[in-house]
Amino acid sequence: MAERTVAVVADSSVGLDLLVAAHFGVCVVPLRIVIGEETYGDTALTPAEVRGAVASKDPVRVEAPHPLAFLTAFKDADEAGATEIVAVVSRSQVCDVVTAAEAAADGSPIPVTVVDAGEAWLALGLAAVAAGAVSLEGGDASEVADAARGVALSARLWCTVDSLKPLRRSRCLPELVDSFDGLKGARPIIEVSHDSAVDAGRADGTKAARAAVLSHVDKAARRLEAPAVALAAAKGSLERVRLPAAPDLPVLRARPPASHVLSLGPTLFHAVTAEMPREFFAVHETLAEGVQEMERSLALAS
Repeated sequence: MAERTVAVVADSSVGLDLLVAAHFGVCVVPLRIVIGEETYGDTALTPAEVRGAVASKDPVRVEAPHPLAFLTAFKDADEAGATEIVAVVSRSQVCDVVTAAEAAADGSPIPVTVVDAGEAWLALGLAAVAAGAVSLEGGDASEVADAARGVALSARLWCTVDSLKPLRRSRCLPELVDSFDGLKGARPIIEVSHDSAVDAGRADGTKAARAAVLSHVDKAARRLEAPAVALAAAKGSLERVRLPAAPDLPVLRARPPASHVLSLGPTLFHAVTAEMPREFFAVHETLAEGVQEMERSLALAS
């Protein structure tokens, strides 16, 4: 394996388990969750605290990380020996992380390339791990950034929720949410790409809606040459979830972060597929072993 010289930093919209992100060489900077007058890190809230925030009447909002949080990550990368950084970050109607990362880049001790990965939520996760994999295999900053951009542009995500109330509260996708008025017992299916979100239909009940999401992703993955999939659900187990026609694809499974649950709701279920670089598959082969090793190290340290 070639020497790694490029660090990869992303915001917590990646939506992936932090140990999975770390295995791919991705440092995650948390978004800020403001509940009433208190501010929390996106990755610090427990599921119970997130459910309490959803049910609370206190105002809740998601904010980009402070530029100093990014700057700290950039300085840490410099001290760890990186010569360049690629920041893979999100820009959405809820919060603009790109601007915060660019502000921090001005003060970084080493050059930073900021990649705007759009607002396709979990698609940011695939873009970030693609960038991380290319960096681990010795890619330069241009190659790492191109990997992130390519995945972000090719990614297609579908999601469903049981209720539109959280989306209205967070003002996420307001025009699209209005188009779903009068759903009654049906569940919305939303398709999201790098720079757009569209109505992808309706399904009768949660089970049918989740099956529709998986069917969409399955069909999209089969049209790609080197696809991977990421799945996230705020409720229920994902361990037995398989794609109908492509059961052997690399699949990353996760619980969505607080920012996704607060913006989209506690019944969020979403799945994304994208064309991945060859380096991703090499790193993915050692994922289970790598995560187990990190878990053992954390247990010993505690």
